[in-house]
Amino acid sequence: MVTTLDRTVPLIENRLKLSGLYARCASVRSSGLAVLELEEDTARSLEAIIRQAELAVNEDKAEVICLGCGGMAGLDEQIRQRTGVPVVDGVTAAVTIAESLVRLGLSTSKVRTYATPRPKTIIGWPRHFRQ
Repeated sequence: MVTTLDRTVPLIENRLKLSGLYARCASVRSSGLAVLELEEDTARSLEAIIRQAELAVNEDKAEVICLGCGGMAGLDEQIRQRTGVPVVDGVTAAVTIAESLVRLGLSTSKVRTYATPRPKTIIGWPRHFRQ
């Protein structure tokens, strides 16, 4: 995975651990760029991201690169061409997953955790709010 600043690396690694995916991730690398910098100089940003992606592939043995910031959306094809590995654009992936869930007619279960709360009487409010 290639992300923005160094300080985001431990946050992402922690999320990978919590989700049980840490052992499957070759590395989390920082481009050294803040989110807003990604748009200031696109060529420089792309080179910084590609540099880290190439290191992930060549040194860490990564076989796929995940872009770790929405500001990197749309750069996947250029990075794939340079690294020779698939590149996952997180924004495109998230939208595609959402579209698939809609097409499948799936939504959050309302049986337990996300069940509608039971009605209850509100105490201490004017009478017209109690119903």
